[in-house]
Amino acid sequence: LIVGSPFQLTVDAGDAHPPSCKVVRKGPPGIKAGQTALLCFESCDKHGNRRTLGGDPFVASLTRVGGGDTPLAAALAAAEEEEGGREGGRDPEGPPPPAVLDELNGLYTVGYGWSRAGTLRLSVTLHGVPIRGSPFALHVQADAPSAAHSEVYGEGLVGGVAGAALRLGVRLRDKHGSPCEPVPSG
Repeated sequence: LIVGSPFQLTVDAGDAHPPSCKVVRKGPPGIKAGQTALLCFESCDKHGNRRTLGGDPFVASLTRVGGGDTPLAAALAAAEEEEGGREGGRDPEGPPPPAVLDELNGLYTVGYGWSRAGTLRLSVTLHGVPIRGSPFALHVQADAPSAAHSEVYGEGLVGGVAGAALRLGVRLRDKHGSPCEPVPSG
């Protein structure tokens, strides 16, 4: 027997290893425009041991995938481009940067979303290396149609002849300006 034995030994997790980080609460696959989704993950070392302290400089970025997800969105984007609107129907500012909250216990929460309809890609990295499962997809659906943000268009707006048919259309948009899918009547 060695004097002082048994010995108490504390083994801490090693440095964070992005491919070993584990998502503990994945955000939803879809949200309405203007809502925020949350993703929670734990920082782990290369052996999968959870780190118990915060301070790792994780970075999250959000990018828009494509110019529109539906035929209606694509048609509206083309119409806006013809009318001299936004280039390609895309918002030049893009989605806002996600917020990364360090819980100071090895857990990190990322809040992300956008006020425009479309598909987003959330990437979470540490020193340029993605965590396990990154990037993550999020589909943002338009909110309910808003009369104040929708518009009427067509040749019938400039006048017509009595007894002749006039053509008008309505572009439904939500309060954020995102195109809405038509709601079937019934």
